[in-house]
Amino acid sequence: EAESKIGRSLAASYMKWIDPVYGDPLNVLERQDQLVLLADSLRKVFNHAIASIDVLFYIRALDALEAGKSKDEALRLLESALIYNPLHLESNLMIAVIRLETGKIADAIDLVEKVYATIFPLPDQEEAAHKVAERVLMRFLDQADSLNVQGRYPEALTILERSAAFCHKAGSRYPCPDRIEKGFREAHTGMYKSFLTVARRALSVNNTGFGIAFAENALEYHSRYSE
Repeated sequence: EAESKIGRSLAASYMKWIDPVYGDPLNVLERQDQLVLLADSLRKVFNHAIASIDVLFYIRALDALEAGKSKDEALRLLESALIYNPLHLESNLMIAVIRLETGKIADAIDLVEKVYATIFPLPDQEEAAHKVAERVLMRFLDQADSLNVQGRYPEALTILERSAAFCHKAGSRYPCPDRIEKGFREAHTGMYKSFLTVARRALSVNNTGFGIAFAENALEYHSRYSE
């Protein structure tokens, strides 16, 4: 606002009334020059502060956690950092860790995906990014393994597909584990066997049409997802 007013004053019509012969008895030109210099100085200070304000909020969040304050307080500070710089890598990673620790795993993997697909970690940031990505992805895959053991194969596949989508977007920037492919094989094998189980039960009670239909579904599924 101050810069706007200074700009309007420099272009104001009264400037042409200052007579070069009689000078500038009210020192309008000198005062304007002083205001221009002051505004320029303040703008540089402001720009410098804005350029580092995301880091300041991040440091305050670290301090809050070290002081034993709530994760909600740390999240508030980190989200403030992202208002000024949505691509601040460290703040995104710390939010991902907090989301993971509070059970919001889907939010955590969304943030890690943002780090690799949008922010692109620099070489000196890769180690920190990899550590957080591994924690998040391993938690995801632990869930998928548990669901496979319980026979909840469609739910396991949903988690595995989300994990694979992250790896696809991260590309070569993150070395995804072989556990994803292993989880897919177990889930698809489980789905195939589930179709066969239903088919056998139908045939055991002489429901031939139903049994044949599920046997055909099993073969089709196996053909689609077998290696």
